[in-house]
Amino acid sequence: MEKMSGFPRRLRELRKSKNVSLRVLADFCDVSKSTLARYEQGKQKPTADIIVKLAEFFGVSTDSLLGKK
Repeated sequence: MEKMSGFPRRLRELRKSKNVSLRVLADFCDVSKSTLARYEQGKQKPTADIIVKLAEFFGVSTDSLLGKK
């Protein structure tokens, strides 16, 4: 999970800063709430399609979402 090390933290920070519930974000991404929670915990890696959806939702680049500079 080396490449995604910043992703779980960044996803949670973005979601909390925008005051978005797990349910709302999970519905937008068409995944379960528990799947999204596993992304935030670093227990599961999202697909590239999900990463793109999340970046679009938050209005950030995929690199930013993945914690890259």
